[in-house]
Amino acid sequence: MLTGIIQYIFAAILGTYAFVTIAFIAALFKKERASSHTYTCGELPGVSIVIPFRNEEHNLKALLSSIENQSYSGAFEVIFVNDRSDDKGPEIIKEYSKSKQSEKFSVKLIDLEKPDNKLTSKQQALDIGISYAAYPLVAFTDADMILKQQWLESLTKNQLSSGADLIFGHTAVRAQAKGALAKLESFQLAFLFSYACGFSKLNLMGSCMGNNLLVTKKSYLKCGGQRAVGYNIVEDRALMGLMRKNGFKTKAAETFCVTAITHPSTSLFQFWQQMRRWAAGGLRLGEGLFAAGLLLATQNFLLILSTTGLMPPLITILTYVNFFLTWIFLTIAFKKNGSTSSPLYYPIYFIFLNIMAIVFALSLIIKPRIIWKGRKV
Repeated sequence: MLTGIIQYIFAAILGTYAFVTIAFIAALFKKERASSHTYTCGELPGVSIVIPFRNEEHNLKALLSSIENQSYSGAFEVIFVNDRSDDKGPEIIKEYSKSKQSEKFSVKLIDLEKPDNKLTSKQQALDIGISYAAYPLVAFTDADMILKQQWLESLTKNQLSSGADLIFGHTAVRAQAKGALAKLESFQLAFLFSYACGFSKLNLMGSCMGNNLLVTKKSYLKCGGQRAVGYNIVEDRALMGLMRKNGFKTKAAETFCVTAITHPSTSLFQFWQQMRRWAAGGLRLGEGLFAAGLLLATQNFLLILSTTGLMPPLITILTYVNFFLTWIFLTIAFKKNGSTSSPLYYPIYFIFLNIMAIVFALSLIIKPRIIWKGRKV
């Protein structure tokens, strides 16, 4: 009797997984109403780009070059917020603003002053940066990014077309990066953005990345910004949640192609800390991503058990069906979103994902501190 009840519960969970995955696949074909308006330089609003940075001297020149090459025809400014760097990063920005000041955009450099224990230093930098913003739209990115030529134009025109208060774009790991770790990280980012896009198209609270984000300054200030978010190590997703809670519209860019490039982790330790930071901040009990993660973990666990021959035929069939449904979803999403990784890596990533699930479970017991940017968070 107990076995029958458990089998019924497992079948219900797996059926739910299949239904959700099919809904995500269908969402990929959902077309947003596109604006027929053709924008001119005079109509495009000014944009303030806020970039917190700490010890990024090796990345700033590439970032500045990509900003200089933006195709955006409207006015914009770049606000760098120095989070107590002890390298030559601030000097690089100062020299750039003197020697290569463009008529198209201006560069500001602001120093973060005394730390506030109620917020992370990045949250403080974001709030300070937006307080200096001269324009009605504010884009956020990181100092270790390379922005594609259409990055700012894509975010801004998506905001104008949709009227959303928060627009997030698609970030990918640099395609030229070599090594197994870089390939794994590239696939993982494509995997996460596929689901982020799906959540957005279903108008559900999913996730986003603060290195490819645009908000209206008015809505940001009205909802209280990072001060209202409170101390949070995934401030980008928390800001999205805060805006949605206050009735503001958030959505993924349409079309969701890659517009920003990030560098891969320099070590397995850095990659591991990044994953722990995302998990600790995003997979909180009672939130939608926690439920989605639990559903995925249950499906994966039952699939592994099914390979041993210990599960009933119905459960075994359902787990394999769900595995291939997930693979189909990723294949379609990767193609539609122009992902730089290949969906063929999914079986390998599946193994990695389950190993990490075990490690994460152990880390919840041990609770080691997360180290990010040389600091404990």
